[in-house]
Amino acid sequence: MKASTQKWQEGIGVALTNGLLGALRIGYTDNAIAGPLPGILKIFQERMPGIVLRPHHDVTVSQLDKLERGELDFGFVTGPISRSGFEQCLVEAERFVCVTYDTHPLSKRSSIRMEDLAAENFVHGSAADWEHFHSYLIPLCRRAGFMPRIVQEAFNSAGILGLVECGMGITVLTENVRNFVGANLVVLPITDISEKLQTVAVWRSEPKEVLKEHFVTFLRAELSAAQAARTSRRDKNQCDIT
Repeated sequence: MKASTQKWQEGIGVALTNGLLGALRIGYTDNAIAGPLPGILKIFQERMPGIVLRPHHDVTVSQLDKLERGELDFGFVTGPISRSGFEQCLVEAERFVCVTYDTHPLSKRSSIRMEDLAAENFVHGSAADWEHFHSYLIPLCRRAGFMPRIVQEAFNSAGILGLVECGMGITVLTENVRNFVGANLVVLPITDISEKLQTVAVWRSEPKEVLKEHFVTFLRAELSAAQAARTSRRDKNQCDIT
């Protein structure tokens, strides 16, 4: 019995040393969890069952602060991130869309231009919590000749969409919002915006830890495979057209 216990303890020690046991604290934004992140985490958990994933929802600003303090291991945030001591990789790039309630005059259209929103009331996240999203939104509005008139604020996308559904205004989010809009909301493409919002995975460069390196290696391989698959589909579609 004593020998088997010792052998078990030695096995646990080896697994810990090799980064096969442990836990990873992973932050995510609304955009991240509405995109490929759930699939990424599911595959990692299946391949590395000894590593417990502890997801935590938060805005980009808070995630970066928690990474700095060592309270998170990885953040899936709105990027790109310009901070020394961090590494990052692109997870997804999404087009911007307008969301309005179904009785709004714009809801009858198939698409809009950014300038069409100049006179609208906006519902959005606060400038403090949604700082990184605002770094996209404000320049887009200014280029169209206006500053957004934000009349209501909410902490997350669900709150924003709820206020839009109440008829309090429109909002500009990203295309993954189509995955969870209610029946009384309409999603409209914005035809004159080529910019895309980036979701990136970010982590501290130091200290190097075997457990974290396993996740980084896995993540980069998964994202590379996904990009190759998209390129293959695009090439096939182009061949079918020609």
